[in-house]
Amino acid sequence: MQSATRWTLGSLVGGAALTVAGGLGLSFYSDRLARDAERQVPPDGRYIRVDGARLHYVDKGTGPAIVMVHGLAGQLRNFGYGMLDILAKDHRVILVDRPGSGYSTADEDREPNIVEQAAIVARFIEALGIDRPRRMACPRRSAASPPFRRRCAG
Repeated sequence: MQSATRWTLGSLVGGAALTVAGGLGLSFYSDRLARDAERQVPPDGRYIRVDGARLHYVDKGTGPAIVMVHGLAGQLRNFGYGMLDILAKDHRVILVDRPGSGYSTADEDREPNIVEQAAIVARFIEALGIDRPRRMACPRRSAASPPFRRRCAG
């Protein structure tokens, strides 16, 4: 009976060690893939820290501000630079990666929910010195649209 107990305990400890080692290996591999991807497709804009988030954004043009926020699982490149160049002729156009998306990172302790993301983007807009943007562009059917428009649009 003791031998069976030792075998079971040894199997559990060995299995736990393999699980931890596998998790660490996957974490290192994932980090390496992220670094490789960023090296191959570098970020286009600048960064600013807001409420623990490091937000990646592109700011182009002058005039009334238009802030463009992508939908879920997107990034600021979803808007296309053809549109950015056209709008930036007579507007200040800001494209932003939401916290935890694209090249933006969220607070290290937790991922903000959609309402908290909208609050972070609202403070981002304030940090750029914009009182209220003239337009707030979000994908119409995106879950992000209502909270972002309520929080950020003028």
